[in-house]
Amino acid sequence: MKIFKLPKLAEGSSDGSFRLGREELGSEAVYMLYTRLRPGEAPRKVSPDADAEEIIFVIKGNVRVKCSKMDFI
Repeated sequence: MKIFKLPKLAEGSSDGSFRLGREELGSEAVYMLYTRLRPGEAPRKVSPDADAEEIIFVIKGNVRVKCSKMDFI
């Protein structure tokens, strides 16, 4: 088992995000994007891989998600 300290990994990137993908997980079937948004921060556009499903977890606070013509809060 490998433990990923995602907040620390994300701190090292220019946009505060870290993607667990093929290199880290050893699989092309799944990936995870960890991002921390601060209050008032500008929106970010995330485009999943082709034919990928998305699951969004909000640990604290609220987030607005726009997908095609649908809008979720």
